[in-house]
Amino acid sequence: MAALRHNILESFEPLLDFKQPDVIRLNTHRAIELLTTNLTGVEAIIKAKYIDLLVKCVENEVDEIKIIVLNTLYHCFSFETEEGLNAGGISLFTKLLGHSNTEIRTRAAQNILRLCVNLRGKQEALDNETIPALVTLLNDPNEDLKAFSTGALGFICTTNHGRYTTLNAGAIPLLLNLVDDKGSRVRVNTFKVLTCLSETPEGRRILLDHLNKISPHVTDINAAVAKHAKIALSVITWQP
Repeated sequence: MAALRHNILESFEPLLDFKQPDVIRLNTHRAIELLTTNLTGVEAIIKAKYIDLLVKCVENEVDEIKIIVLNTLYHCFSFETEEGLNAGGISLFTKLLGHSNTEIRTRAAQNILRLCVNLRGKQEALDNETIPALVTLLNDPNEDLKAFSTGALGFICTTNHGRYTTLNAGAIPLLLNLVDDKGSRVRVNTFKVLTCLSETPEGRRILLDHLNKISPHVTDINAAVAKHAKIALSVITWQP
C-alpha cells in the first residue's frame, strides 16, 4: 500500500493525542481502521507497536471513536492476540461489556472472542470475571451481541475451569432460551457452549432434563445448527 510505504503511521501518531480536536482524532482513527481491511495494513500496525496505543484510546476516547478503534483492534486480533493481551485488553473489554452503548458492548464482546482463541486469553477471562459479564449479555436483545457473547463463551468453555465457571454463573437456563433464537449464529454458538457444559457431570445432569429443547434442532433448517445440535445431543446422552 502506497500510504504505508510513506510511513504514514508515524505521521498519524501525534494526531491521536487527546489535545487534538475530536474531529482530527476521529478522522485519523477512520484512516487507521481502513488500513486494517487488508493483511498488509494489519501487519504494519502491529509492527509499529500501535496495539498498546489503540487499547489506551479505547479506554479514554469518546464513544464514537471508541467504536472505530474497537473495530480496528478486532481486525488486528484476527492475526495477533499477544499484543492485545499484553495491553490489558481482556480487563478493559470486560468493563466495556457493561457500557450503556449497545455498539460498544457488542464490539467489546467481539474482541474478547478474538483474544480468547489464545489459551492465555481464556485464563485472563477467568481472572477478570469475564464469564459472568458475558452470561448477563445472553439476555440482550441485540443479535450480534448475543452471537459474540456465546462465541466467546464457546472458546472459554474449552477449558475445565471455564466450563465450571460458566455453569456456576447460571448460564444453562439462558442458553436453553437461545436454542430457539432467530439468529443461526446464536444457535450454533449456543449448542457449542451447551456441548462443553455437558462434559461436566453437573451440566449433563441438568441438560438431560431438557432434551425436548435440544432434540428438535437436529433437523434445524440451518445445516450448521443441525450439526452442532446433534453433537450436543450425543454428548449429553452419552453412556459409558
